[in-house]
Amino acid sequence: MTDSAANLITPASSQNFQRLLLASDLVLVEFRADWCAPCKALLPVLQNIAADYAGQLLLVTVDADQEAGLCQKYAVRSLPGVLLFRRGKKVQQWHGIVPESRIRQTLESCLPPDYQQTLASVTEAQRLGQWQQALTLLKPAYDKAPERPEFVLAITQTLAALAAENNDASYLEEAANRLQQCSAEVLREPALAQWQTRLQLIRQLQAEFGELFPDLHTLMDPFDPGDSVDGERLAPLRETLDSLLHRAQSGADADGQHRARTLLVMLLNTMADRTLAQTYRRRLCGSDE
Repeated sequence: MTDSAANLITPASSQNFQRLLLASDLVLVEFRADWCAPCKALLPVLQNIAADYAGQLLLVTVDADQEAGLCQKYAVRSLPGVLLFRRGKKVQQWHGIVPESRIRQTLESCLPPDYQQTLASVTEAQRLGQWQQALTLLKPAYDKAPERPEFVLAITQTLAALAAENNDASYLEEAANRLQQCSAEVLREPALAQWQTRLQLIRQLQAEFGELFPDLHTLMDPFDPGDSVDGERLAPLRETLDSLLHRAQSGADADGQHRARTLLVMLLNTMADRTLAQTYRRRLCGSDE
């Protein structure tokens, strides 16, 4: 075995096995033994596969003689035993000399699509207002890589836009459910944290006004947050802002004023049009003087 070939292999033990399963989206594991001739014949095949999928696949070997506990846990009853894991979960298991083509076929079905190409197509569909097309493009990629922040953000934005376009709150529920399924690490992304706040706000606005907040697009600009939205698109947002400001300044009761003020501040904090947000923030602060 050459040094370069050896570098493609990561030996595992019971102490580091679980950690290695999470070290790559896809992990290919060979349970083997030094005395096992089929194991020795299969290993170069697995190394070729690992070389072709460098950066996408981690090749791990386990000494079955030394790690009987792992063999028992993963039901490895004959050698070689080859297991494929995706994001820490076993998706396939083979025993004996498995054809290289079969392993490659399974790997291809597990690999995510071209991320950048997919995102470029999604962004173009969003730019054109083709939200259903954007969702159709996103779902397969998201299902294969649900922890990629850019996919989570894009599908959340798209579902919110579809909710506005169809006046259908079920899209918002789906967006909220997808965010809830994300790990805490993913949700630390500022844009996703902001969207959690937005979804909470939209639900509260819906409860306050008795209908789904019109034109949710005006809460954000998914293409360039620094740009202002045009006047026609801003009209529904201005109506909501004016209504909340009026209630916050002259509501019939203190509780209603406080509720309106809280919603208004949340809305201003989530708006992409910072110039408009600042204008209303000054008006709100002026009413407190």
